[in-house]
Amino acid sequence: MVTLADVARHAGVAVSTVSYALSGKRSISARTRERIEHSITALGYRAGRLRRTAVLGVVLPADLDPVWTGGFLAAVAATGRDRGADVLISFEPRRRHVGAVVVVSPASVPAADVPVVRVGPADGTPHLCRVDVNRVAAGVECGRHLANLGHRNVIFAHRTPLDDFHRAVRAVIGSRGGVVRPCAGAAEVERAFAVGTRVPTAVVAADGAALDLVLTELDRRGLRVPRDVSVIALGAETRRARAVTSLTVSPTTLARAAAEAVLSGDARDRLFTPRLTSRGTTARRPL
Repeated sequence: MVTLADVARHAGVAVSTVSYALSGKRSISARTRERIEHSITALGYRAGRLRRTAVLGVVLPADLDPVWTGGFLAAVAATGRDRGADVLISFEPRRRHVGAVVVVSPASVPAADVPVVRVGPADGTPHLCRVDVNRVAAGVECGRHLANLGHRNVIFAHRTPLDDFHRAVRAVIGSRGGVVRPCAGAAEVERAFAVGTRVPTAVVAADGAALDLVLTELDRRGLRVPRDVSVIALGAETRRARAVTSLTVSPTTLARAAAEAVLSGDARDRLFTPRLTSRGTTARRPL
């Protein structure tokens, strides 16, 4: 069966360029588009399922929550089985033995000439499409939740570059007269709670790893959640045996969408509106 990689080789372009030509996401030159269209016609390419011998690679970062990871991998495996593909799981990019790859952020994209779907925020590397939480909707919901509880001094703990989630939280809190301070890594989180500073009344964690940093620092200082500090996270329901108020999309939903996209060659991004679930870690701002 002809794949995107076959079309790219025939046209003398990257797989990502073929994806952009098919999806219309980015402009490409008329000459390049003509070469791609000629190759598609010459090879008889049709977007569809991979042959049964295909292998779908899944690249994971090392610090994912095990419960989330289990649900995600089970759904990928089930979708792959339905589509006739085996699944190869790795914690590092693999170039060989795979016909398509699902990469979970912030893991790196393998340097392979195969279709790649990224789950999570984009990092500038080529990909067929992206499957993720709608980060603007998540930020608006998170900001409103905290603002309605009276929080105006908020820190935003993160490891990866600031994105639409942070910008939406900041915009909502800012519209209520508040401030959102980004804290990248453990040292900045520690400084935010240092003696003599204006201690924040709420913390937003951008992911599970950032949440770990926050909970560690709060425990070290003897600050109670939510009596002293409210905590809310994106995509992390439980960390260090604690249930946390969070904005989430089911890992099953993300996994199925990613696997179906990369196995079919469908280049449309898929963004899902998250659900806010209160687990008792946010409360009204302390007086």
